[in-house]
Amino acid sequence: MSKKAENKFKKDSSTPKRARSSPELTNRVSKRTVVENMSSPKEVTINLETLSALLDKKLAHLATKEDFKELREEYRLIREENKLLKENIEHLKEANSRNEKLLEELDKKARRNNLVFRGVINAFKSTSSYSENVSKFCEELLHVKINVENIHAFALGNQQTSNPPLLLTFSRFHDKLAILAASKNLNNTGFAIHQDLPDTTRKKRMKLLLVRKELSRLSKTLKVSLRSDNLIVEGHLFTWCQMIGLCYKNQDGLQRLREITGLDLSGFISAVAKNSLPGDYFRQQPINTALDPPPVLPSIPIVRSS
Repeated sequence: MSKKAENKFKKDSSTPKRARSSPELTNRVSKRTVVENMSSPKEVTINLETLSALLDKKLAHLATKEDFKELREEYRLIREENKLLKENIEHLKEANSRNEKLLEELDKKARRNNLVFRGVINAFKSTSSYSENVSKFCEELLHVKINVENIHAFALGNQQTSNPPLLLTFSRFHDKLAILAASKNLNNTGFAIHQDLPDTTRKKRMKLLLVRKELSRLSKTLKVSLRSDNLIVEGHLFTWCQMIGLCYKNQDGLQRLREITGLDLSGFISAVAKNSLPGDYFRQQPINTALDPPPVLPSIPIVRSS
């Protein structure tokens, strides 16, 4: 191939070939196709309605503004009802507490002339009557003469025990008082006489006894005494309530006890209320004398020789 023909061939190969279809023709065809494929306004409306129905179906299970209003109203009504129920519960608690106290007082009155004797049966085996045993016991050991006709006695608990306690009911209240006054003569004798108290009173008294013992352990200068189911601290009367614990004028008595004694017994009283106080608590706890003033030594008179 000659050089001239070769150059012509390169020039022809570097020039791009023209497309068989022109851009104008392609553009016209595309526009015509789009126009032909466009839906009519009626079909567009139908598609929008279908889409709207589909959305309504999908959103039907979602909460609306009205639903939230109803929920708020129901919540408000429930809160009001709950408040009323709480108030009713508090009233019922107060009524129940009053009824329990009334029943306890009636039970105390029913036991007013009763005493419990322990260890008496084995002391006098010669007689067959419990009342005769008690009458002889009172006359010989207490030096109190009680007519057998004024005593009604029977054994408590299991009858199979060898020396069961005796429950005595006295016809005359002053006979009971005379025996109680003379019962101090039974110290360290193995015999015991105590009041016949209701079970609720005995439980309260047991808890107050623990509180009195703790107060006496912490301070020897406090004036603390226990009368029936009342704890008296420096002239202030405390009781034990089932719902609160230590009470002062039907209110929580811990703060008042702290003001009177300067001692914080909140942990101790909580353990007493929950019956979680260890049995050897008082054996393990040392006596705290830091709160007590130093003892006053008695003065020794000086005898001068004349």
